[in-house]
Amino acid sequence: MEDYNLMSAIEESMPVIAKMKEVCEETEKLEKIKAKSGIRGMCILGGPFMVFCLILGICGLFDLDFTGAFICLGLSGTFFYWVYYRRKRFKKCCKRIEELDQEQKKLSNDDRLSWISINYRYYYSLTIITGYITNGRADSVKEAINLFEKERREMVAVNAAVSAAEQARNADALGTVISIIRRFK
Repeated sequence: MEDYNLMSAIEESMPVIAKMKEVCEETEKLEKIKAKSGIRGMCILGGPFMVFCLILGICGLFDLDFTGAFICLGLSGTFFYWVYYRRKRFKKCCKRIEELDQEQKKLSNDDRLSWISINYRYYYSLTIITGYITNGRADSVKEAINLFEKERREMVAVNAAVSAAEQARNADALGTVISIIRRFK
């Protein structure tokens, strides 16, 4: 593809890329909300609390004063409502994330992105590849993709090295703690 044709194709695809950015940002926000609304952690931690309050409330109705019983029943009811609300929000987030995934698939199949391979039609790679071309680091789509892949492999290697160093540091710290514990035995 000639330089002029490639630049005009990139300019035509900018609205699609901008829309992909919006979809990605909204998806990230919803993923955070979804993680906070997770029902499993609440039930593991809050389930025993709710049962404890319910039992105290029921026992309070029979042999304790009514104030303590109503407080305990109120706490268990409030917790039940809180779990219900969070579960509802969790389901709503999941549904919206599915809708956004469908929208992302439609955007990646847009005709204005025909200048690039289908494998690179997601927001992250498109912004980097178009940046390489517009900044002059690459003269063609092929060069930009090769540069993108090279830098991605380098980033994976750096992340692996950092992870290995962190694991070694954690293992060393654990070994130190174990040796200190053994000294006191």
